[in-house]
Amino acid sequence: MKRITTLNIIRLGGRWSGATVVPRAEMAKLAQAEEIIQDARRRAARYLQQARARNHAQRARLRRRLAQAQRMHQKHCARQLQQAKEQGTNAALGWLIEQQHWEHQVYQRLTHQIAHGLAARLSAISQRIPWEQMLSEQLASLCQEFHDTHPLTLKVAPALFERLPEEILRLPLTVVRDGALLAGDACLESPMVRIELKLPGQIAQLCQALSSLEWTQLYEPN
Repeated sequence: MKRITTLNIIRLGGRWSGATVVPRAEMAKLAQAEEIIQDARRRAARYLQQARARNHAQRARLRRRLAQAQRMHQKHCARQLQQAKEQGTNAALGWLIEQQHWEHQVYQRLTHQIAHGLAARLSAISQRIPWEQMLSEQLASLCQEFHDTHPLTLKVAPALFERLPEEILRLPLTVVRDGALLAGDACLESPMVRIELKLPGQIAQLCQALSSLEWTQLYEPN
């Protein structure tokens, strides 16, 4: 089936003329406005690019400053750690020195007390030893050994002379006082020999030496 389309034709009377729709001055103004808009766009793009560049440079400077600050902080922490180690080492050394000094003081006090105690104990024991009996026994054996060769003379301290037992006075020797001898000492002499019997004096000297020992003498191993 065919469909027929009809067209309405309108006829206008008169002639068309070539009149301009937009005036030339308006077109110039429009072109100028368009140029202004394009220039503004270019400026905006340039400003945006400069702002991005400045922002990028600012971020780069900020990163460099942060990195520098971090390095300075690390160096500061390293210095603080080193100082703390040195202070800890010095404190430990000081404590060790004080501890050793305290030990030395304790050792000095104990050894000094021990030395004085030994001297007092030895002196008390020496007072109870029968020196006269020991001297009598020693002289008896010495007289048996030397009386046949030369006459013997026994020199004793004045304090000991008063306490000599009868056994010594009966021996073949001459007994005399000698003020140069210490209490308890004796000396047996002949033209050929001289025998010093100074055990009590030696013990007294030993007691005196123990009592007068200094800390350095007690502390030294030799």
